[in-house]
Amino acid sequence: MARAIEVGLAVHFGEIGRGRLTGLAPVLLDTAEAGDEVARGVVLRLAEEVAILGSVALRRLDLLGTAADVVLGGGVLAARRPLLMDAVADRYAALAPRARLLVPEEPPLLGAALLALDHVAAPPSAHAALRTAFRRR
Repeated sequence: MARAIEVGLAVHFGEIGRGRLTGLAPVLLDTAEAGDEVARGVVLRLAEEVAILGSVALRRLDLLGTAADVVLGGGVLAARRPLLMDAVADRYAALAPRARLLVPEEPPLLGAALLALDHVAAPPSAHAALRTAFRRR
């Protein structure tokens, strides 16, 4: 498609599925890291949005002045692309300097499943089996 409005309309009318859109993130990051200024601007805007969202949450929880862990999730952040991650860290340093940024090694679903096993007092072997199952994915 030649124009952004055409893409927007195609998404709205279901002509482009979400799977195709999520596949654009690595392309955008590659293009930004290669020096394209428009792509770089999009990545820096994303970093700003991530930091604003997190700092607002910290402020509302009265944790802005406290050393608090901020878990960064989602596939784009989990990819740990340097341009994006450095920009996120820079924005947090300005907006929430005491925040400790973490990107989990495992998906959030694993944590939820482990908590469920804790809730039913499952044996350690169940926890180990679950972790092994997630590593195979």
